[in-house]
Amino acid sequence: QMLRDNTIYGNIDLTSESIRRKREKQRLSGEFKDCLFKTANELGIKNNINTGLVAFKKDVGVDGEVENLDKIQIVSFESKREIIKDREEVFAWYTAFVKSQTYPFTGGDRPTNIIKSSLRSLFKKMFNISNEDRIGMIVLNPKNKDKFVNLIDNAKQKYAHLPEKEDIVNKDNDWQIPETVSVFDNYEKIKIRNKLIKKSILKPYYLKINKNDKLQWSKPEKSFVENLEKTDNDVLWWFKNGERESKYFGIAYKKDDDYYNFYPDFIIKTPKAVLIVEIKDDKDFKNENILKLRAGKDYQKNYDGKENLYFWIVSPNDYPNFFKALKEQKLDKFSCTYEKSLRKIAQSRKVVGDKDFIEEFGEEWERAFKELKDEKEKNELLKMELEDAKSNLESILEYKKNSAFDSETIKQIKMTKPFNICILGKVNDKSRIMQELNKYFVKYGLKTNEWKIDFISNTKLRNTNVLSKLKRGRSTSSLIITGQIHHHSGRGNTSANLLTELKKTGYVDHIVGCSPQDLLTSDNILSGIEKYLSG
Repeated sequence: QMLRDNTIYGNIDLTSESIRRKREKQRLSGEFKDCLFKTANELGIKNNINTGLVAFKKDVGVDGEVENLDKIQIVSFESKREIIKDREEVFAWYTAFVKSQTYPFTGGDRPTNIIKSSLRSLFKKMFNISNEDRIGMIVLNPKNKDKFVNLIDNAKQKYAHLPEKEDIVNKDNDWQIPETVSVFDNYEKIKIRNKLIKKSILKPYYLKINKNDKLQWSKPEKSFVENLEKTDNDVLWWFKNGERESKYFGIAYKKDDDYYNFYPDFIIKTPKAVLIVEIKDDKDFKNENILKLRAGKDYQKNYDGKENLYFWIVSPNDYPNFFKALKEQKLDKFSCTYEKSLRKIAQSRKVVGDKDFIEEFGEEWERAFKELKDEKEKNELLKMELEDAKSNLESILEYKKNSAFDSETIKQIKMTKPFNICILGKVNDKSRIMQELNKYFVKYGLKTNEWKIDFISNTKLRNTNVLSKLKRGRSTSSLIITGQIHHHSGRGNTSANLLTELKKTGYVDHIVGCSPQDLLTSDNILSGIEKYLSG
């Protein structure tokens, strides 16, 4: 656990924004609890459940003999004996039971956790029982189990008929740095120049270790922290923000009638101000970054708190000037080169008539452009000629080309011909994915008939034995990429979790393209392939 250092922390004045998504048919929310309570009353659950304790038993073999160690064999036992299942086994069984009741809801473990939480509340209210081990035993009692299956099923039907709601931006007007942040995966206590991190408001400062045994931060982020740790009293503390959870700091923005959340990388407290900083690579000019820049600048413009507040997106090229302005406390004078370059690239895409950019981001770019206060920069963008715009975009393409592995290197590593990709789960836009992959493979000299992509839907994944065809020696696929997974259970999945199952030896190489809760995009796929080939 990382703990907030309250010896130096004083409350800050920030409002965090999070999105409550409109109700979707395949996404369970906290409103399920009310549906469960109403259904329980309608079914008379309180008077029809046996709350007495029950012992769950299992058979074990006794007096067996292993003839050859380390060899697969059937062991014969002289006799069998019944023993009582321990608490962990019963609770794992209970969790598996609840998970089996989550269909058709998606979102990883979220539906399971919501149903378990709702059942806890129900038991507390109806039976004054809050011990989840005991709740699990009561639910799994053979006399009760079918009643709970019926209860949950009816509650799901009631939930499905709730009136639709639109996206809502929830505001936490008194957001503060979390008092504790837990790290459950592999982690490492971070040192800079062999010294422990001292300026982080969370102590000790840990970072997760990813599946490639590398610390989960980018080179620009690491360099930024190194510079933060060199500061004197010009930085009181810094906080590395998280993602998705409401305890982290978020900024909401709207695009095409839908709301999105943006979680900036760092919050920095100086003696005179609060800085909100997003970190990017010097050449990371993805279109989505325009929306993040727009959201951050809108947040700064509309901020009416008591702090002096600044928002920037910076890259390593900006670090010298940024930390100089920070040291001299002349933040008003800081000019961000990354933001200027991002605006230049956006204008270039507009000038050359990039249809995808204009359709998806053109309106937002026009708004941002009109509100640009630097008249000199605005005039330069207005005067941009077609040749200048092409030159700007070519420089980015050249960077991307040089930053990737050349085709010969890839052939030597993992690129096989034909290179066949199998996508499991739901994706954002199949046609766009096909277009982007075609561009990608052309760059490496692969012809159209030298690569292929298969899309396996969640329905097919659940109802057919797809996994048996993804084993080495049986499959024509070179790589499996997982997207949005609606259900982890399915034929051939002995682990009850698809991602765990695919880690087993015997399957074709597998990478996680995105969180099982999110739609898989072309950017996710290209990034995953690049990491796979370089790994």
